[in-house]
Amino acid sequence: EIFDLVDELEKSEGKGATFYNWLQVKPSATIPEINKAYRKLSLQLHPDKATIDKAKAKERFARLGKVAAILRNSGSRERYNFFYKNGVPRWRGTGYYYARFRPGLTGVVVFLLVLVGGMQHLAHWINYTMEKRRIIQFVQDAREGLAQKAPKGHTAAVVGRSFIEIQGHMVRCEVMSNEYLVVYPEQEDPIHLNVAWVQRPSLWSVYFVHWP
Repeated sequence: EIFDLVDELEKSEGKGATFYNWLQVKPSATIPEINKAYRKLSLQLHPDKATIDKAKAKERFARLGKVAAILRNSGSRERYNFFYKNGVPRWRGTGYYYARFRPGLTGVVVFLLVLVGGMQHLAHWINYTMEKRRIIQFVQDAREGLAQKAPKGHTAAVVGRSFIEIQGHMVRCEVMSNEYLVVYPEQEDPIHLNVAWVQRPSLWSVYFVHWP
């Protein structure tokens, strides 16, 4: 409550306003002096005397009561005096900021959509990177087979037919380039694996942007 009042008082009465200078008393003021200053200022700020903005007048009057209550209580006054002398900390705890900037339902929904969408987009990028690495690894494995078939004293071919192991089975393939391989499964159509053909993720593939 003290942090809130400090902020509200500075916004209402100007930067540098404190509980004491607003009441026009010294920090060493006694309870009777605080009560006297409160009564004097409350007469000036009473909402019945407001001619223009009565809502603002009610807020100032209510704020005055809270300030006076804090200064009348020894415990809360001691706590306020600490911040009065040492300054109010910039970080005031998550509860303070949550109370002041509590998100509405729309804000929460938007945040969750962005969070889930971001995680989905990250997952797409991981799959994209892994798929490219998988193709390049197949090409390297196939070239190892080409190197084993090369006659001694001859440079191994970098393109051509070879074999790769997929899930424990040797499968025929053909290396077309550093990033392009054709796999020939038995009794199935050839499978073309090309790094350039792997679909690059985009924000349009996120579910709330591109609904299936």
